[in-house]
Amino acid sequence: MSANSYINTDLIKAYNFTPVLKNYDWGSFSSIQNIIKRKDLKKTPLAELWMGSHENGDGLVSVSDDRKIKLSEFIKTDSYAILGKAVSKKYNGELPFLFKILAADKPLSIQAHPPKKEAEKGFDKEEKKKIDISAHNRTYKDKNHKPELIYTLTDFYLMKGFRDYKEICSNLSKFSPLFLESAGEKIKKQTASVSPGGKRTKKLFKYLLSIDKNNIQKIINQALNICKKKHGIISDTINKFYSVYGYDPGVLAPLFMNTLKVKPHNALFLPSGELHSYISGTGFEIMANSDNVLRCGLTTKYVDKKGLFKIGVFKKSSLDKGIIKPKAKKNVKKYITDAGEFVFSVISLDKSKYIYNKSTKNFEFFFYIGNGCKVIFPWKNSSYDFINGDSFIIPACAFPYIITGDGKLYAASVNI
Repeated sequence: MSANSYINTDLIKAYNFTPVLKNYDWGSFSSIQNIIKRKDLKKTPLAELWMGSHENGDGLVSVSDDRKIKLSEFIKTDSYAILGKAVSKKYNGELPFLFKILAADKPLSIQAHPPKKEAEKGFDKEEKKKIDISAHNRTYKDKNHKPELIYTLTDFYLMKGFRDYKEICSNLSKFSPLFLESAGEKIKKQTASVSPGGKRTKKLFKYLLSIDKNNIQKIINQALNICKKKHGIISDTINKFYSVYGYDPGVLAPLFMNTLKVKPHNALFLPSGELHSYISGTGFEIMANSDNVLRCGLTTKYVDKKGLFKIGVFKKSSLDKGIIKPKAKKNVKKYITDAGEFVFSVISLDKSKYIYNKSTKNFEFFFYIGNGCKVIFPWKNSSYDFINGDSFIIPACAFPYIITGDGKLYAASVNI
């Protein structure tokens, strides 16, 4: 078959996929390990399981019983047939999303991801400066934006976007009078003189991150003492942040940002530019194929406050827009966002099989949790078996197919 044949009968298979495991200090010693049945990894804080072709985590496709190749190389063998002609043309023969399982036992940094244009500018700028792609102070690893969706498997705690300015001031008066006193007349005049829409919030948050060590210790100590007398998600989160990050100014971020507990089996969308921090929990995460992160606190990694304040969104976040309601049809729930790069689906096999026979040819990534499932290609009279914790891919040209079994499939595809 030619390099872009679109229909390639040799590719009509379900391919076992070997993800890339990432261990960071904020990861879990049990969550991902239990999902993939790897007791041997319980001494390692597994934070993420990557399913994709990003250069920082290019997983392996089992093309035969004894041969595996990187997903990026596999796609290059016939991008039209594997991704689908429309996807291949739109995204230059590359998979446009990155699919993950994320497990956090400790809070992640306060961070945001850049819009597309800013990512392109930032990448080119750092390339000209000859900052190595793996350097500690490298912010832009690629030229892509990174809108993302998180689907919760457990109770999931996070900060997402900013509160209303009046609510922020109310929180500060209750939990941190010293902060307001420290802000002084200068910052009060600044915040009163600018128009709404996030500018006042931005200036106040910027001031928080600029406070010197001696003063931030006094301010945080006061907040900790007040938290002892109060109960709720704000005081709990401040205490948790302090237990991990000490006198980092970001400890007081819950006074500024929406702090949430999301129950299992819910999806939230985080657009480019929205500040957030995952605090604890496990879930599936899908995003545009990027590893660009700008951080401003609660981290031992490189902090780029200037860059984050350039791309960050500081106006009040509408939480209703962030919660994604699925489009349900039979045994499939699809979570569709404004991002063109991805769609996330949850497929229940307990009461019904899954049949794919669509005119829109689409590459699909699957992660399976259950007692066993079978992928069947009827006209080819072939089938492939998968067990709990397996991930596999089905090329766009490989249709129709049927999946039977029990449990659930968590699927990632392109929004076409």
